[in-house]
Amino acid sequence: FALVIGINKYTQNTPVEYADLSAMAFKELANKTLGIPKENIITLLDEQATSGQLKAKIEIIKELADKNGNLYVYFAGHGVPGKDGNTYILPSDMSADNIHLEPNLMLDNLYSQLSKTSAKNVFVFMDTCFSGKDDKGGLLYKGVAPILKTKKTVIDSSKLTVLTAGSSNDFANEYQDKKQRLFSYYLIKELAEGNTNLQEIYSTIKDQVKRASLLKGIGYKQVPQIYGNENISLY
Repeated sequence: FALVIGINKYTQNTPVEYADLSAMAFKELANKTLGIPKENIITLLDEQATSGQLKAKIEIIKELADKNGNLYVYFAGHGVPGKDGNTYILPSDMSADNIHLEPNLMLDNLYSQLSKTSAKNVFVFMDTCFSGKDDKGGLLYKGVAPILKTKKTVIDSSKLTVLTAGSSNDFANEYQDKKQRLFSYYLIKELAEGNTNLQEIYSTIKDQVKRASLLKGIGYKQVPQIYGNENISLY
């Protein structure tokens, strides 16, 4: 099973360019490469990805997971540091200022929930940054420059593997020429070639994304990260 989320358009925040297109590309990859039946892929795009829908679909995907199969979760959109020091994924209908009111969308809680499913393995792909900035470098918090200190996210590495677009302070770039998110473009490109070795996949993506981001300028530096179990096959 897979849960695929892509939010380009936000009602109270700046857009995340091409997040919806990257989500659709990942959905196609999930079906054709990862072998997930179309009916087993839950997709939320733009205005569909409200706080209520995100929480509901996370609960559904947890219940659907079974011990004989893997679970895949993909998110492209804003990630934000909450005022409480925790990091969150931002739904389409909320502002960064109020995200701390949604504990179920806190990364630590989300990863903990996914770790407790009955799925054989869980893979999470996060094409977002948690610096509190948008694609143009502007702050997501209105009228305030927050202290962007974030707590270290805890991963249960027994069955959970997380690949992120960058470190907590990195800029998450768009790839305008390809009309995709930068991390997602190279992630999908690498996975589509059929490699299932996570360490090799990560090493390749890390080099490609870092190089492409630095060509935009030092302020756009982006180095993908991997957490959890790197020694399991992707599918």
